[in-house]
Amino acid sequence: MVLKLVLETKRNGDFSTQVDGRASRKWVTSTTALLRSVFGENGSHYEAAMTLQGKISVWKHQLAIEMYGVLQSAEEAWDRGYVFEVKELAEAEVEASLMDRGE
Repeated sequence: MVLKLVLETKRNGDFSTQVDGRASRKWVTSTTALLRSVFGENGSHYEAAMTLQGKISVWKHQLAIEMYGVLQSAEEAWDRGYVFEVKELAEAEVEASLMDRGE
């Protein structure tokens, strides 16, 4: 599901802007799963997504918008190569550990 489809369900309520809860939950869950797969459970983008879900308990417009900000940040990190730098560092550490064990 694309954020655009979630935002197309936007309506103004008495006290806040709302979107379709099911569509928002689906998009936020998919985005969180993607962030976990790419950055891992200890990655700052995944942690930010989980924190947002804890602070914004109702699946609504604000959560969808803020989650989009996390996703944009993750995309920027990916485009700049930060993800591969972390992966390379982890691989180097594992390789060094295996060489130490071999000796």
